[in-house]
Amino acid sequence: MEEILKHPDKYVIRSSPISSSAASGEIMTLLGPLEGKRILELGCGFGRFSVFLAQQGAKVTGVDIGPDLVAASKALANVNHVDCEFQTAKPLSLPFEAETYHVVIGMAVRHHLSKPDVSRALSEAYRVLKKAGMAVFIESVENSKLFDFIQNLFPAGRRGSRWYRPSNEEHGMTM
Repeated sequence: MEEILKHPDKYVIRSSPISSSAASGEIMTLLGPLEGKRILELGCGFGRFSVFLAQQGAKVTGVDIGPDLVAASKALANVNHVDCEFQTAKPLSLPFEAETYHVVIGMAVRHHLSKPDVSRALSEAYRVLKKAGMAVFIESVENSKLFDFIQNLFPAGRRGSRWYRPSNEEHGMTM
């Protein structure tokens, strides 16, 4: 947060922070016009995507379990002159009324949750969605079954180092 306050010009968001993602255009097309939509971002991190969505006219709330990340998100919104709400909250028990949001979005949050917690988080996302709302969750390729298969075909690094792939070997998933 201090860095944002010291050098605010470095933190002005001028384009989608997920523009490098292959799915970026698809996500924005799926979301459609944002003006006036209420959007909840789960696991907002530093708030870059939340701020970008607010710049497009959405009314955005971002939640994260890290109080330092929430503080940085608030500073980022301030530097970018947008009105976003940021709160420390867990996706398993969201502090919002039912049917509040048009969109619930989560970018790379699933891998932080256990299988039972994924189910609880999805139930919470569904609870806070308006009747015709949508939930969008994007997870990195590293956490996919295809990536697991490929990394087992082509291991990399030294066994025992933190950089060794397949990283899921400890979970009994090697071939």
